Amino acid sequence: FKKNDTVALAFSYIGYENQTKQIFCKNDTTLFIKLKEVNEIEQVVIYSTNQVNDNLNTGSHTIRIEQLKYLPSLGGEKDILKAIQMLPGIQSGNEGSNGLYIRGGNIDENLILLDGIPLYNINHIGGFVSIFNPDAINLAEIIKSGFPAKYGGRLSSVLNITMKDGNLNKFSNNFSLSPITSNFSLNGPIIKNKSSFIISVRA
Repeated sequence: FKKNDTVALAFSYIGYENQTKQIFCKNDTTLFIKLKEVNEIEQVVIYSTNQVNDNLNTGSHTIRIEQLKYLPSLGGEKDILKAIQMLPGIQSGNEGSNGLYIRGGNIDENLILLDGIPLYNINHIGGFVSIFNPDAINLAEIIKSGFPAKYGGRLSSVLNITMKDGNLNKFSNNFSLSPITSNFSLNGPIIKNKSSFIISVRA
């Protein structure tokens, strides 16, 4: 700009109010500008059409018993441990075994819980099938990394299996027969909408 011109100078900085000053260019001039701090931030609202899982954990997988019908089974026998062996980072070891080798760990480095109770032997028929009756299981959660401190004592993983609750409203039963096993389960209310029972037998 030229001498004796009037110019507008704008001053701005993040977190401060903008200022504009008119300057008459007559002589060399030194300016001291004091900006006013702004503490107010407009509300930010984020909208999403997708369901967000607040408990997302890349080292954790949950398998519900209903999902087993979509997985291949040996002799018609659906086994929750066979389904877990198909997850990434998990190997079964010997063919036909129910062992869980997770990311190079050994079998005894896995903590296996049934409704919070530790289990130390989970195999039947030399590992051909597991002790878990699919008719009595609700879901299984396998945590391969970053498991909480309350699950201490193991190095590789935590397998937490939760059993079903009985139906509070009506009686129901289920019977299944396969070349390997036969299963029968019965559940229903003891006091309607208050307490229930479940009986599940496998032979």
